[in-house]
Parts: sequence; structure tokens; C-alpha cells
Amino acid sequence: MGLKILLADAEPNVALLLENCLKANGFEVVSAMDGVTALEKAREERPSLIVLDPILPKMDGFQVCGLLKADAQSFRIPIVMLTARSPECGVQRDGKADAYIARPFEPRALLAAIEGLISRCSQAPSPESNRTSGR
Repeated sequence: MGLKILLADAEPNVALLLENCLKANGFEVVSAMDGVTALEKAREERPSLIVLDPILPKMDGFQVCGLLKADAQSFRIPIVMLTARSPECGVQRDGKADAYIARPFEPRALLAAIEGLISRCSQAPSPESNRTSGR
């Protein structure tokens, strides 16, 4: 089975399209339709990566991202934020996502971002290995 991705998008049609695309490319997908559920599933499922819509009910994607990044000592999960505007146009970066992809986007752009982040994060030393190695 492939790496697990948490997909949080409030629009069912978009979520289904993204889920099918990710599954077709070998990923296991866990879905959430709101921010509270996304946060719970991130902590329970420990996905390899999270794809977040910033406009989620109950808790927006920026809040979810911020809470997960604040909890970086217990686990580090790369986050891709799907935004309505590009970061260059002033999208809020309070959540500190690892990548921002502006909508509309090509699925291959999302897949490239996912593969790049997973590759980069799998090569980076974990905070725990830095502590045990004396760095």
C-alpha cells in the first residue's frame, strides 16, 4: 500500500476528484470535510502528508496548519495548502504550510508538489535524531 495522505476539502466534488487522482497514483487517502475532523485525523492517522483547503467549516485550514506545526516536536507532517490565490498575491501564510498551490491547478502540479515534499522530508533528519546524535 502507498503512503497515506490526509485530504481536507469542503467541496465534495473537488475532494472526490483529488481523492481519485491520489489513489490512481498509488496513495492511500484519508478524507475530512471540516477542520476539526482534519485535525483529529492528522493526529490519529499520522499521514505522510496533508492536503488542506484553507476554507473549511468548523476550523479553517490555516488554523489546522498552525496547530499541527506548533505540535512539530511530536511529529512533522508536510502540508500542501490549496489556495484560491497564489502566495505572490498576498495569501495569508500564518499557517506556515510547506507548499501553496493556487486554484485552479493541474493534478500533476499537485502530485509534483506532494512527491517533492515527501522526498525532501524523508531525507531530512528528525528532531529526535538530532537530539540523540548530540547536534
